[in-house]
Amino acid sequence: MVQAAKKAGVSRESIRLWMKEPTFSAAYRELKSELFEGIAIRLYQLGQKAVDGYADVLEGPAMAGSYTLSKTSESILTQLFRIREGSERDELLATMVAEIAELKANAEL
Repeated sequence: MVQAAKKAGVSRESIRLWMKEPTFSAAYRELKSELFEGIAIRLYQLGQKAVDGYADVLEGPAMAGSYTLSKTSESILTQLFRIREGSERDELLATMVAEIAELKANAEL
């Protein structure tokens, strides 16, 4: 938040106040979601290269940089699995929220 305030030329307190405004905080969450989605898409694209990197290390002769390639591939794949787990949690939570709303609606009838 400090960096955002500096870039915007405002104080941290201003940003905190803005975040309390529903319209601003909704726009902030939407932008953050879009940025994260772009990162996730790029990681998915790198995922195949990570698997190929592992294959090169495992199947090929020893080569300079193979340890670095292996660790980089591992890191990319770890992040992909984390994104997938988070996505699955989000889907489950959305389903639960919808079911609770439906139960409340039925109880009010």
